[in-house]
Amino acid sequence: MKIVEYKRRATVIVLIVLLVFSFLGFLRIANQEVYANTNTSLYYTLGDPEYSVMQMNLQNGSAPETLAKQGAFFEPRAIAVDSEGGYIYYSARDRIYKMKQDTLQEVAQYDNPSGYVINEFALDASNHKLYFSDAYGDGSGTFFSRVLVLDLTNGSIDLLYDTPTDGFVFLFGLSVSHNGDYLYFQIRDLYGDSSIYRMDTGGLNVEEWISDIGNPIRAVVDPTTDELYFSDERMIRKASLSTGAVQSEPYYSGEHHISAIARDPSDGTIYFGISDNTFVISMYRVISSSEAELVVADIGRVNDMVIAEVPQPLTYTLEPIDDIKLPDLVEGYKPEDKWPRNILLRNTGAGTLRNVYASIDGPGKDAFILQQPYSPIETTTNMSVEAKNELAAGNYRATVTITADNMEPVSFQVTQEVHTYSIAPINDQTLTELVSGYASGTQETRSVEVVRTGTGILRNVSANISGTNAEAFEITQPATTIVGESSSFTVKAKDELTSGLYTATITITADHIQPMSFQVTQTILPSTEARLGGLSIAEGPLTPSFDPDVMHYTSHVPHERDSITLAASTLHTQATYTVYNDKGEIVTGPAVLKVGKNLFEIHVTAEDGEATEIYVIEVTRAPSSNTDIHSLSLQGITLNETVSANVYQYTATVPNGVAVTDLQVETVDMKASVSALTVNGAFADNPIPLTVGSNRIEVTILAQDGVTEQTYTIIVTRVASDNVLLSSLDVNEGMLSPTFDPSIYAYSIEVSHNTTSVSITPVVDHKNAELKINGEPQASGSPIRIPLKVGTTNVLIEIEAEDGIHSSTYTLAIQRAASSNAALEDLKLIGGTLSPAFAADQFTYDVVVPYSVSQVSVLATAYDPYAVLRMNGHIALSGEPSAPIELEVGSNMITVEVTAQDGMTVQEYQINVNRSKKSNNSNPPQRDKKEIPDDSPELFIDELRAQFQMVTELFRSYLRSIGIF
Repeated sequence: MKIVEYKRRATVIVLIVLLVFSFLGFLRIANQEVYANTNTSLYYTLGDPEYSVMQMNLQNGSAPETLAKQGAFFEPRAIAVDSEGGYIYYSARDRIYKMKQDTLQEVAQYDNPSGYVINEFALDASNHKLYFSDAYGDGSGTFFSRVLVLDLTNGSIDLLYDTPTDGFVFLFGLSVSHNGDYLYFQIRDLYGDSSIYRMDTGGLNVEEWISDIGNPIRAVVDPTTDELYFSDERMIRKASLSTGAVQSEPYYSGEHHISAIARDPSDGTIYFGISDNTFVISMYRVISSSEAELVVADIGRVNDMVIAEVPQPLTYTLEPIDDIKLPDLVEGYKPEDKWPRNILLRNTGAGTLRNVYASIDGPGKDAFILQQPYSPIETTTNMSVEAKNELAAGNYRATVTITADNMEPVSFQVTQEVHTYSIAPINDQTLTELVSGYASGTQETRSVEVVRTGTGILRNVSANISGTNAEAFEITQPATTIVGESSSFTVKAKDELTSGLYTATITITADHIQPMSFQVTQTILPSTEARLGGLSIAEGPLTPSFDPDVMHYTSHVPHERDSITLAASTLHTQATYTVYNDKGEIVTGPAVLKVGKNLFEIHVTAEDGEATEIYVIEVTRAPSSNTDIHSLSLQGITLNETVSANVYQYTATVPNGVAVTDLQVETVDMKASVSALTVNGAFADNPIPLTVGSNRIEVTILAQDGVTEQTYTIIVTRVASDNVLLSSLDVNEGMLSPTFDPSIYAYSIEVSHNTTSVSITPVVDHKNAELKINGEPQASGSPIRIPLKVGTTNVLIEIEAEDGIHSSTYTLAIQRAASSNAALEDLKLIGGTLSPAFAADQFTYDVVVPYSVSQVSVLATAYDPYAVLRMNGHIALSGEPSAPIELEVGSNMITVEVTAQDGMTVQEYQINVNRSKKSNNSNPPQRDKKEIPDDSPELFIDELRAQFQMVTELFRSYLRSIGIF
């Protein structure tokens, strides 16, 4: 166990030595000094022996400035700068210090609760978070690193991440994304393997983001491109924070290990540091992937560094304040009549204004009240000034001075004027009399003077007119501001006033005065003028041209003008007129015209109600020449064209069922009439018959003038019928199935066997349709006889429409029943005599034959030649002898079975043949009947012959059923 422990400790020592020597070397860099952008500085922490926090201006290369100093036990390490907030953060052992960037005043301290040494910072200023890493060992050679977060709003510290407890782990390059969502840090394990890890800032979801990255020490985030720059031994590499992809080529590559890295926030330039064997760092700026410029050499034993903007030097100035004139007051004002004037004090310097004070001086200082501004002033504050109560009339002026620490005093003047305000009284005004109808410009224009009698300048001076007749006058305005002794305005009567007495009140107002009023009066006498000033009709000229002294006029208008609009005006605006037509009726709007002459009188009455004049207009309206139609239609027919007065040709196509129509026409002019109506050149009248084909209908319209005519033509095409229906189908036998319907095309009939023909009578629905039955022309409504065979007889009824295009076929299947007759017409026994004698309805017979008769034949004839016979089960031919039938001694039953044509009706006839026994008399011996074996050829041939006869008869029956026999 001790050997293992020694090995672990030896490994730790080796790794530490490797880390130390990774800072050593010489870099191939141009030997020249360059500087960062304006207002940026290098902030860094120094170890032994300075133990300080330093600042160096990179613009001018001035000597470093010590910002804070600690002892050897509290060596400053991590540093971060919040330029926007104006704070510097640095760590010393297990404590974080916060101080103002401008004043270097320490404002807060935060202790690491664990007491572990703090190594690195990652500042997220926008979210008020300071992330830091610390490190500790357990004394056994095991080394651990952690990531924590300081909440800058409340000072709380929380643990986010702790490296595994089973190994020797270093954590470097702590950085935070620009939006504060993720932390990035590099971890190197016991075996020297390094990776960059990503963790959300809540301490969850730690994941290896970039693996196998070499020997990283420091890292910095570029928030503008969302990229991570990190040192990797002798290189600076760049990786995308969004994808984790590392740029294949180094951002910069040199010959010696890079121990520190920083970014200029003003232009994004990357700076880095290398150290010699004394750990004294020199800083460089990256020019290209293989070149860098020396920025500053031998800074010291630097633990951490950052580049940030430098706060401007503090200035203490106040924005100048314009002189203030308070609103004028009227002598005797009340406290509520005055208002304090708010004054904005704006700090225009970089420093906070402290001990701010406002003082007042001058001859009028006792007339004002000051409200002191709030102190100190970071940006802005307010103060106020106002006049005291009960000031007498006069002009008060004082000087207000603002003072503050380190600031030049700022002064401005404040003025308050207190005045009296009044004007002299104005007498009522009576204007010179006028006569109604007076010319514009002849009325008197009266000038009225407003005299200022107070000490104050009159402002917002206005003359206002009121009263019932205020609209009868025109007034101008005096000067808005009266500074001198007086100002004048005018008043006069408006143009075109009617007779009467007009009175109004004029009131003068201004700020701070009592309104001053007076009356103005104008008298207008009535007029005796009764002539017209104008007379016209819009629809045509008057003869002669209008003259106020001519009383009679004529005018002619076309027929289209069924009314006129008469316009008249009087010479005097207050005169009136009335228009009468030739019926003595008053015309108030458009005057209706009849064809011919129309008289109109205009009666004019003067304003005085006594003087009158009468004007006469004779308007002649011409008769109409309008032959236009308003509507044109044929009853039950739709025209192809839209009916219009200027469309003279129309067409229509009607089905065959439309055989007659009525013409309906309506003229635009009610006085126009139909002078002629022809159909295919012949005069016609409603109703109009339509033939199949083209029908030319012409209607002539005669205008009211009796001269003008217009003919409108309608070509109506009546199409041939496409009707291919039967209206009825009658049969003299049986019943149609289904019941006849013109739209049903297939029917059937069943008749008895005894029905040998059927008479059918088809009737076409359209009289001009052609009818065929079984391909032969047939007159509609004429019966035709159809012969029937047993079974189905098909009848085809074909109909061709009048148009020669459409056709249809009705089918009639007539089913004639087969015969059910299974009786015999005759029955004989060859070799014997039937007993009783044959009768069709006698079904059993007896026959006695001597012993010598050893075989017989049966001759059976069926009534129905289509019936089938079987004798003892074998087919037999009707009317022909059967094959010999061998007889046994004794009773021999012969069965004749008759099957009717319908295959269902069967009748059986039986013949009992009794063969007598052989007698024992001494008759000469006869040759015994030859015994024929059952399998002899003779029996086979007889059986075959009988079957052939049966098949032949069946085949004949089939040929008869299909109509061949």
